[in-house]
Amino acid sequence: MIFLRTFAILLIPFLVACKHTAPAQKDTYDAPTHTTHNLTQADHTSELLAFYEIFSDASAESQKNLFNELNKPTTDNQLNQLRQIKLAMVLGLPSSRIRDTAKAQTVLQELIQTNSLTLPDNSLVNLLYEFTADTNKLIKNKGDNKSQQQRVDALQLKNDQLQQKLDALQQKLDALKKIEKTMGDRDAAVPTKP
Repeated sequence: MIFLRTFAILLIPFLVACKHTAPAQKDTYDAPTHTTHNLTQADHTSELLAFYEIFSDASAESQKNLFNELNKPTTDNQLNQLRQIKLAMVLGLPSSRIRDTAKAQTVLQELIQTNSLTLPDNSLVNLLYEFTADTNKLIKNKGDNKSQQQRVDALQLKNDQLQQKLDALQQKLDALKKIEKTMGDRDAAVPTKP
């Protein structure tokens, strides 16, 4: 009990000192001078995430219909950007049955170059762009590996064919040596006439 009173007595001057210094600190604080994004533009992040959920669960036919709808251009620039983001999602997401990551990367690159997206939309577009770029690199590497494997397989096949030819030639050589030996043995066995 005495400890609590002593603690309270020591705490009160500290709190009073903090109260007197807080307004001075508040006056010296400067608000950030940069804006994070244009406040007149709508933030589409939640709508895009909801679209992802709907699209991922859609049938192949529904996905194709959504793709066809999103391919139609509109005159409203902001709505067109939203449609382009959705189109890139349709083309780039793993759950898409009409996936084309190269086209998705192109659409996303165009969106990034417009430099008119809100900060959250821009962040999402950049994330999707990095994902599709990495996916395209993996696809290219897989294709390169497949080509290299095909070359290795072709060389192995050629090697096997050469080995078979070598074995056949070796058998012929062995047969000729056997014939030569037989002829030599026969000549040695035949008595010479005086």
